[in-house]
Formats: sequence, C-alpha cells, structure tokens
Amino acid sequence: MKKNRYLSLGIMSGTSNDGIDLSLIQSNGISKFDVLSSMYIKYNSDLVKDLNDLTNNINKLSIYSSRIIQIQDRVTKSYIDAIKKFKKSNHSKIDLISLHGQTIFHDPYKKISIQLCNAELIKSEFNSLIVYDFRQNDLKYGGQGAPLVPVFHKLMNNNLSLSGTNAFLNIGGVSNITIIENNKIISAFDVGPGMAILNDYVFHKKKKFYDKNGVDSSKGKINKKLIISLMKDSFFKKDPPKSLDKNYFNKSGFLKLSYYDACASIVEFTAECIKRSMIYSKSRVDNLICMGGGVKNDQLMRRIKDKINTNTLRAKDLGIDEDFIEAQAFAYLGIRKIKKLPITYPQTTGVTKATIGGKVI
Repeated sequence: MKKNRYLSLGIMSGTSNDGIDLSLIQSNGISKFDVLSSMYIKYNSDLVKDLNDLTNNINKLSIYSSRIIQIQDRVTKSYIDAIKKFKKSNHSKIDLISLHGQTIFHDPYKKISIQLCNAELIKSEFNSLIVYDFRQNDLKYGGQGAPLVPVFHKLMNNNLSLSGTNAFLNIGGVSNITIIENNKIISAFDVGPGMAILNDYVFHKKKKFYDKNGVDSSKGKINKKLIISLMKDSFFKKDPPKSLDKNYFNKSGFLKLSYYDACASIVEFTAECIKRSMIYSKSRVDNLICMGGGVKNDQLMRRIKDKINTNTLRAKDLGIDEDFIEAQAFAYLGIRKIKKLPITYPQTTGVTKATIGGKVI
C-alpha cells in the first residue's frame, strides 16, 4: 500500500492511566496533516486502580508476571472496544491503526520501556495495518526511547504564525518539552513530573482521579524545604536529551503532609521542574505553548506563569485541540513508519542517528 496521504487512527494511553485517546488524521507524514475526528474513552475504575497499583509496584514483578499479562489482556480489550465505538461514529476508510499502548515502566538506562497492548489481537479483530512498539528501535540505537512527539511538535510549529523560538510543553503524566527555532528542533527532553504524582496522590487519599481545576492544590501551603530537597536530584544535573519514568521521584515526603499542603507542594514541584528546564535550555524561548492534561489545573498554570518570564499560553489559544495532540502524534508517527521516515533524532532522544521507529503487522 503506497500512497501520498494516509488516513491513520492514532491511539494513545498516557501515564496518568485514566483512559484512551483516539484521533483520526490524514497526512503525508511530512508537512501536512488534517484532523478528522477524535474521541476519549475512559478506562473503567477497576482498571484504573489496577494500573496504578501495577505501575507503583512494577519493580517487584517480572515482565512475564501473570499479573502483567492479565492486565494487558484487559487493556487490549479496552482498546478493541474503543476502536469499535470510534468506528461506529466515523465511517472513513482507515488505512492504518497506530498503537502506542499503555506505558507501565520506562527506564532508559536499563534500555527497558514497556507498553501494554496486544497488537496481534487487535490485528486479528480489525484486519487493518497495525503500527506499534515505537520505542524499542530508539533504545537499541542508544536513545532514551522518549520523548517521541517532538517531530509532531515540529509539524504543528509549521502551521503557527508565532515569531521567535517556540517551546512546546506537554504536561501529561510526565512533562516533556520541545524547543524549536527557525523550524528546527533544537532540543527535546523530559523535564520532570507532569500530573502523575498529583493524580496518584489524590486517588490514594480521596479516590478521585484528579484535582479538578487545581482547586485542592490552591488551598494548601507549599513545603519549600521538601521542594528544595527534591530539586537536588541528579536528574536535574544531566544535560538533555533525557527521560524518566513517572515513578522516578521519591514521593514519601508528600505523604507526610496534610492533604491540601501535599497537593500544593506537588504542583509547586512540577512547576519548579518546568522552570528549571527553561533555565537549562540553550535557546531563549519567546513562546511557551502548553498542552496535555496539566493545563486544566489552574493552580499549576498560575505557578508556571509566575515562575517563567516568557509568553505562556495554552495550545487551545492557538486553535489547537489540546486534548488529543499525542493521539494525533502517534497517528502521524505510524504514517512515518510506513513511509520509512525517522521519528527520533540525536537532539530529541540522544539516539546515535535519525531513527525509524515502530513495527508493522
């Protein structure tokens, strides 16, 4: 199947473990893309709980553990149900399904990145071209295996009229940034926690999936001593490119605080990590474009704007649907795999050369 433009269904589950984003795009895999339709499907609450338990205790399990296999079966069934629901509401002829899967563990130094999703089963269910397993090739050739979305940020940047150097900040479970100057990717890396620490804490304490609008985070007192201690971690001394797992940081200090103080301090830590990333970037950033679930936490956005002396705005302010950027990105990465185009570069992951990612079945 050789075409100039493909209809690709990108499917993404973030490290917040909350559900599935689906986005159908049409693109030539290079310079153009159109978003046709998007949908979000929540995981059921039992699967959210079990995924949180699994990711928080992953170091105690073998990657072949029956527990991991059983949860992968449930994630895959959720993917199949989500694709069926999407197809019912959208009758476009899809050329390929591009699967990210559900990340449960990422350690670039051990060269391990695990995403749950049985691509073979999805292939048998829909008889579509499937692209999956995007991170392994990058790890094989010396990369961090993350972040993978910068090449899509560059495509988005093509369509913006903002002048100067733009930084795309994705605040998902982990936060990552892509810095683009003269439409070239200068640098990309994980900056620290996104919403995973706060979401896990709020679920642990209140059985809520997140702090809606940052209301709870705005009520507490920031524990500055704890933030200073966390910011001494060796991760912040490393030059980019770099990446981390959502459970990299020690969260025990937050558990000793009152509920509202913990929420406020987690948000402050997240904002401080973003500030540190801007300080260490080698380019002066003119525009910080924020996206991902974290932009809905008003307290986090206030703290970012307080700390960073640059034009800070949300992707939606530029007419971008900020809820589905990563699903669109993986739809795009799938097309690039089919067209044998690279998805990672030395300046985005530290890989030794521009590298094609993904497997096709």
